[in-house]
Amino acid sequence: MPTPLHEKTVVILGGSSGIGLATAYAALSEGAHVTVTGRTSGKLKAATTKLGSAAATVQFDANDEPATEAFFASLNSLDQLFITVGSLVSDQQLQPESSTLRPALDARFWGALFAAKYATPKLSKGGSITFSAVGSYDSFNPFILKGQGAAGIGNLYETLTTSSSDEAFTEYGLLAESIEWPDDRSWVCLLYTSDAADE
Repeated sequence: MPTPLHEKTVVILGGSSGIGLATAYAALSEGAHVTVTGRTSGKLKAATTKLGSAAATVQFDANDEPATEAFFASLNSLDQLFITVGSLVSDQQLQPESSTLRPALDARFWGALFAAKYATPKLSKGGSITFSAVGSYDSFNPFILKGQGAAGIGNLYETLTTSSSDEAFTEYGLLAESIEWPDDRSWVCLLYTSDAADE
């Protein structure tokens, strides 16, 4: 049975190591046509050795806007773009020099922006762009009281209510038509909208 990525064109920006390389492995295993990009020839050669001839590699710096534009212009189309560029240098005491941190942070912002800008016109119908997130999480539940929910998990569901940035402590019903609770807030009763069952 074909997988969701079978015969799809997948580009992994910054895929010569780490999570990008792991993503390339996963996409290849699902039968995708994979292209991995990177700025370091040595890492790309190592990635080619690990991934085999089924994956194509292209060398350019994602911070170089003309190079990024030229790369995406060379593609007929693509189905999935994974952006994993920029390896952060972390230190609890913020000891690294700013000049050491700058390239990775530039890649995280400008590299991702350039890629999204020039890849979007090439995306097939139903295609997507995935941005990697730096950090960790304790749960896929975004409402945990302690710990950290996974980055971006809020994009996977529709909320019962939504807030307004200019009205503190105000919530408006989205899937919930009305909400009732006692003064001690020990329970909550939600009345769903008539079309919530279809969501």
